[in-house]
Amino acid sequence: MTEVEAARYRITFAITHAMRYVGHLDLLRAWERTLRRAELPLAYTQGFHPHPRIQIAAALPLGCTAAAELMDLWLEVDLPAGALEERLEAALPPGLRLRRIQRMPAGKPHFEQWLVAGEYRGVVVVGGLPAEIGERVSRVLACETLPRERREKSYDLRPLILHLEVRQAGVPSLGSDALSLSLSLDKLWATSLLRGAGIPFALDDVGAANGLVSFDMLAFADYLKLDRSLVRAPREPRRLAVAEALVAMTARTGARAVMEGIETKDDLELARDLGIGLVQGYLYRDRFIRVKP
Repeated sequence: MTEVEAARYRITFAITHAMRYVGHLDLLRAWERTLRRAELPLAYTQGFHPHPRIQIAAALPLGCTAAAELMDLWLEVDLPAGALEERLEAALPPGLRLRRIQRMPAGKPHFEQWLVAGEYRGVVVVGGLPAEIGERVSRVLACETLPRERREKSYDLRPLILHLEVRQAGVPSLGSDALSLSLSLDKLWATSLLRGAGIPFALDDVGAANGLVSFDMLAFADYLKLDRSLVRAPREPRRLAVAEALVAMTARTGARAVMEGIETKDDLELARDLGIGLVQGYLYRDRFIRVKP
C-alpha cells in the first residue's frame, strides 16, 4: 500500500503525571510499542529504514502534563474508529489516556497547515501568586518586543504570545483551589494561516542587511548550519528544494554545510541525500567531549 492510500486517523490523547518526564522521542517510542502491542496493521515510511507512520503535532516541554495532545496515525487497513480505540485502550501504558479518535478524510490538511497555537496552564499552590501579578501580566502584554536568547540564538517572544491571563481555578487533584496562569503561544508562524487559507504571500526584503535572509551573512559565512527543524518537520518537497539550493550555494562559495539535530539513522540518511558532509546531534552522543568545571 502506498502512502497516499493509507488510512489516516487523528488521535487526541492526554499525558498524565506518570509520563510527564518522558521526552518527545521517548514518547514517540512509547506510542510505537503501544501500536505494536495492539497488533495494528501499521503503514510504514519508505526508504532503507522504514518506521511506523505517526506524527505528533508538537513536542511537549519536559515535566508538563497535557489534556489534549494530537497525533496522526496511518494504517494499511481502514478500521472503524471504535475498533481502533478498543485495541489501543487495551495496550496503552500508564501515563497515556485516549480522548478521541477520528478517521480523517482524504485531503484533510496536516498539522503544519492549520495548527496555530497551544494553551499552557501553570498552577501555583504553595505561597500563591504575588499580589501584583495582574500588573505584571499587563506590563508584558503592553511590551512591543520581548527579546530572549535560547541556545545562543536570539528571538522575540512577544509575537508568540497570543493570550495571557491569571484566573482562579479549582484543581481537584491537588485538593484545593489554586491560581493558574494561562498562556497561549504561537507554535507556527502566520505563514501557516495563509497557506491553509490558500492565500499567496510574499517574503519581503530577501537579502537585505536587516532582512530575514541577508546576502552578506549567507555569502561570507564559513559554515552554514541547517536548523534541526528541517529533520523534525515533514519532508515536504519545497522545504527540501530550499535546503538543496543552500547546500549547492555552499559548494560554490567554498563554505561548508552542517546539518543540526541528527538523532536517528533516518536523519543521517536525509543529510546524505542532500549532500551534506558534516552533521551534529545526539546520534553521536557517545563521542561528545564533556568538560569538567
